[in-house]
Amino acid sequence: LVRRRYSERLRVLFVMCGGRTVLGPEHRHAAMTGLIERCEDFRLFSEDAAEGPMSLRSARLNQLMQAVIKSGPSISKGPEHNDQDYLLWIDQTLMAYATAARRNKIPTLFDAVAQKTGFSVDEIKRLFGELLRLAPELLTFHLLCQELERLRS
Repeated sequence: LVRRRYSERLRVLFVMCGGRTVLGPEHRHAAMTGLIERCEDFRLFSEDAAEGPMSLRSARLNQLMQAVIKSGPSISKGPEHNDQDYLLWIDQTLMAYATAARRNKIPTLFDAVAQKTGFSVDEIKRLFGELLRLAPELLTFHLLCQELERLRS
């Protein structure tokens, strides 16, 4: 079975159910907009975060995301990422989380990321919690995509 790229699978999911759009680009756009607004509000990944109170938090989130995306599924960088790498990384990390959740593999994901980063599993849970609070709509989008794909097969 040849695995299709994530973006190709999304296009197929968008027009399921008799050609009617169930989950479409407008849903993804709204989810990304919410993420961008929260990141800007918290100045979490802004250029001045490197010296501000969010620097340690940003660095730890970056370590988490890098550990997840190196071994997880990839998403092509698109216009919704606004030429910001961290938006792509959050998107990929939450997609990996949603995939693990739908397959009942969250403990496996947490253990693997803890091993790669050297963080405790409790720290991994806390960091994932921060990402989930930053982008609940994006997580929901990825969970729905995973469920639709499961139902389709």
